[in-house]
Amino acid sequence: MSRSRDVANIDTILTTKGDIYAATAASTPARLGVGTNGQVLTAASTTATGLQWAAAGAAFSGCLLTNNGSQTIPNNTDTFLTYNTETYDTDGYHSTSSNTGRLTIPTGKSGYYYVYSLVRWDNNSSGQRTMQITQGSGQSSIGVIEATPGGVSAYIGFHQGSIRYAAAGDYFECKVNQTSGGNLNVRANTNDCFFGIQYLGA
Repeated sequence: MSRSRDVANIDTILTTKGDIYAATAASTPARLGVGTNGQVLTAASTTATGLQWAAAGAAFSGCLLTNNGSQTIPNNTDTFLTYNTETYDTDGYHSTSSNTGRLTIPTGKSGYYYVYSLVRWDNNSSGQRTMQITQGSGQSSIGVIEATPGGVSAYIGFHQGSIRYAAAGDYFECKVNQTSGGNLNVRANTNDCFFGIQYLGA
């Protein structure tokens, strides 16, 4: 077959504006139709041509929790915070009816996460306050923050965040403790108390 005939046959493969040449095997040209607006061409070994159109970036995945009421923390008692309000929850990280203090990794989302928390205590002048984010049933600690009011009445607040790997089904919680000598509240609303997670990638 002459070269001009080969070129003519190849030209008939493309049928639509935006089509591109690809190959399904050696010396086997094929048409890859144009993607949708905003998509980019990526390698994909499972497709016939080894290529596919895909979204330019991964969709955001995460969850942010708050509580619409203060939570009372008993004196010198490790207590997991609970959350009854989801500012957003893209993939079912949280339940408002079961284990409401947990952020659980969804199926298919094993990977690295940024986990963060803000806690602010009611005004008080005595004892110590602590906060830590824990991972899994073994309560592996991401890190502990602690402070004392030093005898001066103060609203003590903590903010903590860290990147951790977590498999599907694993979960994070926020645990606090205080030694004021009596009950002390962790304050409510988005400015004083929240717990969040953001998926960074596998």
